[in-house]
Amino acid sequence: MTPALITSTGIAGFPLSPYYRTGKKLATIGFKCTAATTGNIGDQYLLAGPLTIDDRVARIIPVRFAALTSATTWNLGFYKSTDNAATIGNLTPVVSGGGNEIFSGVDLHLAPTLGLDLITQKVSSWDNTKAIRDILGIGPDQEPIGGIFLVLTNTTTANTAGGIIDLDIQIEEATTR
Repeated sequence: MTPALITSTGIAGFPLSPYYRTGKKLATIGFKCTAATTGNIGDQYLLAGPLTIDDRVARIIPVRFAALTSATTWNLGFYKSTDNAATIGNLTPVVSGGGNEIFSGVDLHLAPTLGLDLITQKVSSWDNTKAIRDILGIGPDQEPIGGIFLVLTNTTTANTAGGIIDLDIQIEEATTR
């Protein structure tokens, strides 16, 4: 048999991208909070931002994550701020009509495995080689003023068990546009 040359899916799709040849700068953003035992439907956890559309969400590593026993439907997605202050009443989806979520309707009532990527634990089809622009399907002229925020939202079931949520969000920062 003749040996084969195997390349990553990234280099096959983007052969000129320096990320797949020499790497790019990864920024780790720490997110730590105490989830209240009396959480509400619609609670939003602002994990990272402002980000640009050329940034890439590489992975989210749980360092410590409480089992949010009754919180069974969570969304992780991209939001923009209507007042550039990222306040709860002013975060809206970047793209209207859907398509903003990395995952939707995910059950976090059992704590995710610590040290393993939260996204790939919940979404087997996640492609972390895509920039935010590719996930959202938007062009450079559609980048929100004030940036994009990565937000975890409790959507349908109020949380009744609290605890510490400690995440390391790794973002590949855009080095060129």
